[in-house]
Amino acid sequence: MENKEQEMDCGSDVSSVLQLTQKPMKRGEFWYLLDKKWWELCKLYLNDRQQVHNPGPIDNSALFQSTDNWTLRERLQEDLDYQFVPEEGWQLLVKEFGVVCEEQVIRRPVIEQGTYSAYCMVEVYPIELKLCLYGAKEDIVVKHLSRVTTLAQLESDMKTLFSIDTSKDTQLWSSGSVLNAHNESASPSSSNDKTNDNQSLHDVGLMSGTIVTLEVRNSDGTWPSSRPRYGAIATRSSKCVPGLCGLMNLGNTCFMNSALQCLSNTQPLTEFLV
Repeated sequence: MENKEQEMDCGSDVSSVLQLTQKPMKRGEFWYLLDKKWWELCKLYLNDRQQVHNPGPIDNSALFQSTDNWTLRERLQEDLDYQFVPEEGWQLLVKEFGVVCEEQVIRRPVIEQGTYSAYCMVEVYPIELKLCLYGAKEDIVVKHLSRVTTLAQLESDMKTLFSIDTSKDTQLWSSGSVLNAHNESASPSSSNDKTNDNQSLHDVGLMSGTIVTLEVRNSDGTWPSSRPRYGAIATRSSKCVPGLCGLMNLGNTCFMNSALQCLSNTQPLTEFLV
């Protein structure tokens, strides 16, 4: 009799997962993906345990390209391929049914999107970045990161990844431009001596497949990138010509930069505006 009561209590708890899937998402939470076919069998079982067979352990194998690297299939769609469940719902399901293997656990963060009208969404596909040290692109490490990861967080993670002393001055590079350059005019006691540190990967236009390099300042205070490369002209004319310095590429702004420079070199337009 006691075992039956425990089974009923457990069933009641698991049935609450149906309500939990309808709760609003909040930034910072973690939600899990369930294979849609398994979820439909699970719902039938929860509604009628006497007539419907137990669906067995949670099986998300259909959501992966292969079991070799456990990479998600591309262009999966909610309600067609998978169902979201919150953390507490996932724990109830695992307690009741178990999961085929740990590699099939798909845990994703809830992030906030939208500039004028913010909304929360589960980030199913994180950004895949190729990380390396400056001057060592042959030693690339691939990492999956949330698009809301800040440049400061990325820089800290890369220091840990490549065993760089946290006290060392570093900066990030991508597409030939510095992402978070040091603000040399900031006072030594300033807590924010770097530009763009609080910007996210999404803000600076980093996309999957992008190579990000970590540059470490030399002991003499110079940066490796400031040294002339082999074959480059070591000396330059001291005469500066205004308007020929170009614009920094922020990641996906090369075409915009080209258009702006063309407009700035249109003499009548420049005279009219300036």
